[in-house]
Amino acid sequence: MYVNGASLLGSLWLLLATVQGQSAGTVYDLPGPTVPIVEPAVNYNYPLGSQPLHEYPGGYYRAASTFNFPTSTALSGALNVLKPGGMRELHWHANDEWAMVINGSCRGLVMEYGTDHPINSWDYMEGDVWYFPTNFAHALVGLQAGCTYLTVYNVGGFDDALDSFGLSNWLSTAPPAIVAQALGITPEAVTANIVPGLNTFMPQGNLATLLAGETDQSPILAATNSLAQPIMVTAGNYRIPLLSGVQPEVLTDGGDIHVAHAGNFPVSTNMTGAFVHLHPGAMRQFHWHPNENEFQYIINGTLQFGVFNGTGRVSEGFGGPGDVGYAPKGSGHYFINTGNTDAYVILVWDKGLFTNVEVENFLGVFSPSWVATSLNTSLAFAQSLSTSTTGIVAKPTYRPPGAPVNATPSPTIEANPPARAFGVPTPVQTGNP
Repeated sequence: MYVNGASLLGSLWLLLATVQGQSAGTVYDLPGPTVPIVEPAVNYNYPLGSQPLHEYPGGYYRAASTFNFPTSTALSGALNVLKPGGMRELHWHANDEWAMVINGSCRGLVMEYGTDHPINSWDYMEGDVWYFPTNFAHALVGLQAGCTYLTVYNVGGFDDALDSFGLSNWLSTAPPAIVAQALGITPEAVTANIVPGLNTFMPQGNLATLLAGETDQSPILAATNSLAQPIMVTAGNYRIPLLSGVQPEVLTDGGDIHVAHAGNFPVSTNMTGAFVHLHPGAMRQFHWHPNENEFQYIINGTLQFGVFNGTGRVSEGFGGPGDVGYAPKGSGHYFINTGNTDAYVILVWDKGLFTNVEVENFLGVFSPSWVATSLNTSLAFAQSLSTSTTGIVAKPTYRPPGAPVNATPSPTIEANPPARAFGVPTPVQTGNP
């Protein structure tokens, strides 16, 4: 049946009047302060620094993965300490590795793909960063003063001591006859020299022998009359001197931030890292990352963390030296130095290039009237907000009631700390360090 325009408009008017009449007096279920939604807090920080160091002949190790830090679903990390001559054995793993030397120095070797599988060899000093791509074979050795370094991996459930593909465990778990056939030796030679089920992880070597042996002619290159590459001194590739050679991206009265990303460290295609220095009372600004998860490691200082992950989902906590934090992609987060000494933090993201959205960006690009309406506040208040900060907010200091002031001692991490009461492991490592 044909309905003319007037009849249609009249019908709609009657329908609207009926609906309005039926809805008169309805109380809308709008979010607001009258019925706060509070969900159980999620732990986005973990006291890694208070966990025992697992001792190996060549060094010490403690790790944070989803095994003991369940919320860190996309990134995992570990504190590693190599004694002089202590070695992180020849190995590879099915994820990328981003690392920074905290103190001391070490030599790192990484094998590239290619016909000759070239070896790159680098000396890493304090403040230097390396990046080893997925399944690139590599190894490390502590130099004269030993080496303390942080490693971060772009898989949340990864523990280097348990999940790496190590040379020792590979050859010690295969049948001796198979290993013998592969390497052109006798089964008796295999059983006499390789302990079954071995996982050296951090063996102790002779530093002079290891450094001299690095320049030895390798069998695979002997056929081409080539020598193994010597120490490379060119900038870039698998090393970036983050603190000594990279200008800070942020420099304010509150501190500074140095960043190594795929733009200035091209080999680091899947991960980005930063070194953050905060003066007492300074704050890493409210912000979020649209596509990146963030792993945090405190070198020194006492920090308050805050992570906002949706309506009613807010988690706050405190961390000290050696502790770790995590902020999922898209979550609003911050941290503030609540202590009275400078704080130093390493941040790592699971993208080669990453994006920050700071709160000043968020509020500064919208009209104050939109901000005021969103906050249900006055236009004058919205116009008073500062939107010119740059990543680190300087003092005045905010210290929430009950916040610890350097509650955890913050000495320089020792390159070769004394043995903890954790026992010396057998050659076969079991369990979670």
